[in-house]
Amino acid sequence: LAEDGSPFYKFTIDTSYKDSTGNYQSTSSFGLRDALLVAKIANLADTRIRKLQEVDQSTSRINENHEEEL
Repeated sequence: LAEDGSPFYKFTIDTSYKDSTGNYQSTSSFGLRDALLVAKIANLADTRIRKLQEVDQSTSRINENHEEEL
Protein backbone atom coordinates (compact mmCIF):
# COMPACT_ATOMS: atom_id res chain seq x y z
CA LEU A 1 0.00 0.00 0.00
CA ALA A 2 1.04 3.56 -0.64
CA GLU A 3 1.56 5.99 2.25
CA ASP A 4 -2.06 7.16 1.96
CA GLY A 5 -3.28 3.55 2.27
CA SER A 6 -4.26 3.19 -1.37
CA PRO A 7 -3.11 0.17 -3.40
CA PHE A 8 0.23 0.57 -5.14
CA TYR A 9 0.84 -1.44 -8.29
CA LYS A 10 4.14 -2.22 -9.97
CA PHE A 11 5.56 -5.01 -12.10
CA THR A 12 8.82 -6.60 -13.11
CA ILE A 13 9.78 -8.39 -16.28
CA ASP A 14 12.32 -11.17 -16.15
CA THR A 15 12.99 -14.45 -17.88
CA SER A 16 14.40 -17.82 -16.93
CA TYR A 17 16.94 -19.88 -18.86
CA LYS A 18 19.23 -22.85 -18.43
CA ASP A 19 22.90 -22.02 -18.16
CA SER A 20 25.73 -24.09 -19.65
CA THR A 21 25.74 -26.40 -16.60
CA GLY A 22 21.99 -27.09 -16.84
CA ASN A 23 21.00 -24.90 -13.88
CA TYR A 24 18.10 -22.50 -14.20
CA GLN A 25 18.97 -18.82 -13.95
CA SER A 26 16.87 -15.65 -14.04
CA THR A 27 17.61 -12.32 -15.69
CA SER A 28 15.91 -9.00 -16.36
CA SER A 29 18.31 -8.20 -19.18
CA PHE A 30 16.99 -8.57 -22.73
CA GLY A 31 18.49 -8.34 -26.20
CA LEU A 32 17.21 -6.74 -29.36
CA ARG A 33 15.31 -9.85 -30.43
CA ASP A 34 13.25 -9.64 -27.20
CA ALA A 35 12.62 -5.88 -27.34
CA LEU A 36 9.23 -6.00 -29.06
CA LEU A 37 7.95 -8.76 -26.76
CA VAL A 38 9.11 -6.85 -23.66
CA ALA A 39 7.38 -3.72 -24.97
CA LYS A 40 4.13 -5.65 -25.49
CA ILE A 41 4.32 -7.14 -22.00
CA ALA A 42 4.91 -3.68 -20.51
CA ASN A 43 1.91 -2.36 -22.45
CA LEU A 44 -0.29 -5.18 -21.12
CA ALA A 45 0.89 -4.48 -17.57
CA ASP A 46 0.16 -0.76 -18.01
CA THR A 47 -3.36 -1.49 -19.28
CA ARG A 48 -4.09 -3.90 -16.42
CA ILE A 49 -2.77 -1.57 -13.72
CA ARG A 50 -4.83 1.33 -15.08
CA LYS A 51 -7.97 -0.85 -14.99
CA LEU A 52 -7.21 -1.90 -11.41
CA GLN A 53 -6.76 1.75 -10.43
CA GLU A 54 -10.12 2.64 -12.00
CA VAL A 55 -11.79 -0.11 -9.97
CA ASP A 56 -10.04 1.11 -6.81
CA GLN A 57 -11.23 4.68 -7.43
CA SER A 58 -14.80 3.55 -8.13
CA THR A 59 -14.84 1.42 -5.00
CA SER A 60 -13.45 4.30 -2.96
CA ARG A 61 -16.18 6.66 -4.25
CA ILE A 62 -18.90 4.08 -3.50
CA ASN A 63 -17.55 3.62 0.03
CA GLU A 64 -17.40 7.40 0.58
CA ASN A 65 -20.99 7.82 -0.62
CA HIS A 66 -22.14 4.96 1.58
CA GLU A 67 -20.44 6.50 4.63
CA GLU A 68 -22.13 9.84 3.92
CA GLU A 69 -25.52 8.14 3.88
CA LEU A 70 -24.94 6.65 7.31
